Amino acid sequence: MCGLGLVGRRAARQLVDGGQFERVIVAARGSRHAERVAEILGSTASVAPWPLTPATLEAVDVVAGALAGDHDVRLARLALEAAVPMASAADGVEALAGLRALAGDVTDRGVALIVGCGFAPGFADVLAMHARALFDTIDEVRVARAGAAGPASIDSVREQRRDVPALFRGGLWKECARLDEQVWFPEPIGAADCQVVRGGGESLAEAFGPNVAITTSLAEAKASRWPNRDDDGLGAIRVEVWGQRGGVRDVVVYGAIDRVSIAAGAVLGRVTELLVDPAQFVAPGVHGVASAFEAAELIRSLGERGLHAAVFEGAPIG
Repeated sequence: MCGLGLVGRRAARQLVDGGQFERVIVAARGSRHAERVAEILGSTASVAPWPLTPATLEAVDVVAGALAGDHDVRLARLALEAAVPMASAADGVEALAGLRALAGDVTDRGVALIVGCGFAPGFADVLAMHARALFDTIDEVRVARAGAAGPASIDSVREQRRDVPALFRGGLWKECARLDEQVWFPEPIGAADCQVVRGGGESLAEAFGPNVAITTSLAEAKASRWPNRDDDGLGAIRVEVWGQRGGVRDVVVYGAIDRVSIAAGAVLGRVTELLVDPAQFVAPGVHGVASAFEAAELIRSLGERGLHAAVFEGAPIG
């Protein structure tokens, strides 16, 4: 587990408690911090020296990354050199672009790199894919997120909101003027002003294909009023899937609410486990979560770890 901020620590706990790994190795730029986290995690955890090297990664079965900025891209290059699969929770514009730019090298090395393993992108994409099975055809997916997992995540949200917005239409990303919309999230967050971003929409476009319109938006991320408190507060996602069923255009709306770090940590931890599960096969290459795994089963397993979603009328799913 590389990166021990809020998301990384949650994911590390998932990996230890899941019992699938004999040893969970944690690594961070602060060696004392890594040692404290390993001590809290228990005897299953140990610390890898920083900076990491390909030789260090050759000794592991899978890499999980939750590093700030574009550091997950550098980590992915090391994992590739060691020919080790990786799951990344990075969601920044540059980080996601850098990870997807490794597609050719990833395929050549015969490993899988799963990107966007967080709340949105990540869990939201899986919910959208779950809804797909309810329709005859799909024509539009809209995903919105409120909340962030600590200072690095807040920076990522602000970066995405400053970037040129884009909509996926007709199989192409089309830049557009700033688009603001009011989105109604599950209570207690309720209505929030969101801004359309390109963000993690590439994973949705990959999962749904060129004929489905994709729109992603983010609410403004605000710093905690308690900067020294290890708590990122509540976040939420809203997932709308539009399509035809029974000859009528209809919509399904899913919502989820949780602390963003807990949700993202659960997704990152579970995807990391699936990458080494003998019962799973993920083709070599760069994939989003929804393209790599079966939606209903992943929702079920995440529900067992406390991450739940509901149809917006309030009926549970999964």
